[in-house]
Amino acid sequence: MSQPDVLLIDGLNLVFRNQYKLGHLSRQSDGVPSGALFGSLRSILKIVNDYKPDECVICWDGQNNRRLIDKNYKANRSSEDRSDLYNQISALEVLLSYLGIFQWRDGDQEADDLIAEFTYHYTTAGHSVLIVSEDHDFMQLLSKDVEILKPMKNNIVTEQDFIDGHDGIPAWRYPEIMAMTGCATDGVPGIKGIGERTAVKYLNKHGSFHQALYHEPKLSQNFDRIMLNYQLVKLNGARIGMSAQRAIAIDMKTLPEKVRHIKYTKDMLEQWEMNRVIQSLEAREWRLK
Repeated sequence: MSQPDVLLIDGLNLVFRNQYKLGHLSRQSDGVPSGALFGSLRSILKIVNDYKPDECVICWDGQNNRRLIDKNYKANRSSEDRSDLYNQISALEVLLSYLGIFQWRDGDQEADDLIAEFTYHYTTAGHSVLIVSEDHDFMQLLSKDVEILKPMKNNIVTEQDFIDGHDGIPAWRYPEIMAMTGCATDGVPGIKGIGERTAVKYLNKHGSFHQALYHEPKLSQNFDRIMLNYQLVKLNGARIGMSAQRAIAIDMKTLPEKVRHIKYTKDMLEQWEMNRVIQSLEAREWRLK
């Protein structure tokens, strides 16, 4: 996929990765942290410039409804004060709106489900999709029309990559694997002694997820936990969700040749002391002059 029709970017995932990488950066004038904002904005603009999609959507997290299924879901996430980071996220959302890049947040969905939903609707309409995220959960969406860009290492993952790495198991079955192995990032506990290789072996040996659960003692003994895990890791994009339908019906903008709010964009970037970003935008003909 040299040039996808649609870019779907996991906004918060990108912000946290850049915070980890560039969190030490701050404005020289007052010491206000700015690394996550700088890195995320720079990454988004580079990806848009490199792939030149017809459409681009930044997806943001809404409510974490999976805690209604399991109160411990993502309970392992740090409770440290993130006010400085949230200030940068707010600034990023404003800058992206000034730049004419479409964003979507649904109060009832995590970004993962929202991206899955957009992916479902775009691919059923015949469009190719590139998902931008380091989150492994998205591998279940891989297909001939869907690839994943891991932005930190600029690495593309394809459906064939997944199949080759999982002994022929197709990507859409990845939730079956994670139901057994768990997901440490999201605080989903796996079954002790079962890693990906063992999970794949069980699926290939028995042919189906349910047959593996029935015939393997270690799985049948943990049936309830495995089925709960499956609900937690399975993305909900295949349902006919209204949020993505509404978004797509809003006459979604193609990427602009001109910045929508030139003065506001430049003023805000100067306020955040991001002259390098201004120079980059001007070099890429986003017309900030």
